[in-house]
Amino acid sequence: MIVPALLAIGVAYVLYTVINQGAEQSSDQQGAHDVAAGFAQVVGSGGGVPDSRVLHAALPDAQIVFVMDGRTVLTGPLPDDAEKRQLELAATSSFSRGSVTVYDYTSSRDVVLFQLILAAAAPALLLVISAFAATSYLTRTLRRQIQHASSAAERVAAGDLTVRMGAASAGEFLPLATAFDGMAGRLDASDRTQREFLSDLVHELATPISAISGTGLALADGTASTDQDRGEAAETLTHETRRLQGLLVDLRNLTSLDLVRHADHQALRIDVLCRDIVARHTPSARAAGVQLSLMASTVTAVSDERLIAMVVDNFVSNAIRYTPAGGRVRVEARRRRNEVIIAVHDTGIGIDDAHRERIFDRFYRVDAARQRATGGSGLGLALARRAAKELGGRIELSTKPGEGSTFRLVVPLKPQLSEVTMHMA
Repeated sequence: MIVPALLAIGVAYVLYTVINQGAEQSSDQQGAHDVAAGFAQVVGSGGGVPDSRVLHAALPDAQIVFVMDGRTVLTGPLPDDAEKRQLELAATSSFSRGSVTVYDYTSSRDVVLFQLILAAAAPALLLVISAFAATSYLTRTLRRQIQHASSAAERVAAGDLTVRMGAASAGEFLPLATAFDGMAGRLDASDRTQREFLSDLVHELATPISAISGTGLALADGTASTDQDRGEAAETLTHETRRLQGLLVDLRNLTSLDLVRHADHQALRIDVLCRDIVARHTPSARAAGVQLSLMASTVTAVSDERLIAMVVDNFVSNAIRYTPAGGRVRVEARRRRNEVIIAVHDTGIGIDDAHRERIFDRFYRVDAARQRATGGSGLGLALARRAAKELGGRIELSTKPGEGSTFRLVVPLKPQLSEVTMHMA
């Protein structure tokens, strides 16, 4: 609204100046004609021609010329600074024997002033017009950018996570477009991950449920008629039921990690925690023919016991699962400067380089048939990595195919003060 107002003011001022100048010229023309008519009446009625000095004193800005009987009888003097003046107009009035002509010379100051006004007004008017055009262009551009951003946001809100603002945004909107596209990309990736997770979960649930259903029907309709058949059916039911239970436990743990935003830190003895974990897994290690041992120095840390146990439990159960009978699994715990390291070594099958990173993905299995047979859910290492992150730590892996693996949980001896929720005994 300001620019159009300035434009209107500028145009009005220029028009006023031009019109005012024209009005002054019209008034001067009429005045000069009246003067010429007056002298013509005086001379025509028998009066004499005035003295030139009297004329100059009375009309310093004009020159008056008297013509009688076809000849010029008097030419009045020019204005004193005639060389600096400009002839503005001439007015002639006739009488019976001749005519009187008045030549009016405009003051140089008036000419210069008028020219200065026009010279100043023209650039100012041009500037105002340019500013109005630029403002209109910027307004249209901003309106298009805002409409584009609004449309993209509405599409994302409606569920279309593939939309991007992209190269259509420029200038001041470019940081907004970059941030928006990054947000939309992360949402899209998260949505795909969730869809893939649900698809994998359905597959993981379908296998044991199908086995349980088929075995149950065999028992119900008498297909499993012998004692051996019924014994195998019972083993299948037991195995698949335990597998479902393990999967549900892992899902519950995964959900708890998604919902809990901060670890519950408290003082605990790492060596005692590792001893309890080893004791818990000793029966399964003995059943698998694997030697399970502990080597731990006394270490006290401030951390979350539940999350550490979740990670180390997974490391130990995986080590036992993938170590052949006669092999060894060793749990170590020690302090290194301001960190606590809990390592689980095994003499199992090891992990190929192609699988090193992907083993931490949900439901990823190096050997799917083997892990399903041994009861793994495919969520354990994904849980372990999430838990390590919540602890402010990390997981390290050293492995060599055919010789074994070492998984290490590295956590701070004490967390950052902002993360601590201490419960000291």
